[in-house]
Amino acid sequence: MPTDFTTAKEVAQDLLDKTGAGLLSGNHIGLLPLFILPQELETFEGRRIITTEAEMSAVFEAVSDHLRNLGVTDFVRNSLHADFKGPDQIQSMHETRLVARGQLVQTPYPVLTRLERVEGVWKVAHSVYAIPDSPQHSRALLDSRPRV
Repeated sequence: MPTDFTTAKEVAQDLLDKTGAGLLSGNHIGLLPLFILPQELETFEGRRIITTEAEMSAVFEAVSDHLRNLGVTDFVRNSLHADFKGPDQIQSMHETRLVARGQLVQTPYPVLTRLERVEGVWKVAHSVYAIPDSPQHSRALLDSRPRV
């Protein structure tokens, strides 16, 4: 994995690759250190601020469950644009495509993300998801709660 990046887009794509692999596989070990708490998530349906690792883990689990329920075999996320907004902040835009055996199973959607470098590590700080046709996906992001 690269650690020295020359462009904001390389940073953004690296985080997309790492987080996407963990969400698709359901193996969430290693995802928590890639997110800043509190973490802010937004969709067309609302906004949520996550303050604990347990809440963040619940979001990872709910999104992984959503992908599994759709039969997603490819979680394709490509950085479309990213700019440094300072030495330790990047604003990025990516598109997500959920594919099951070569077929789109949900309309592709853009995500606007703010990345921040904390103690030398790039992390996700805030994301806005423009998911047009999946209330289940939005619920996974906004309504998931830790399992007890």
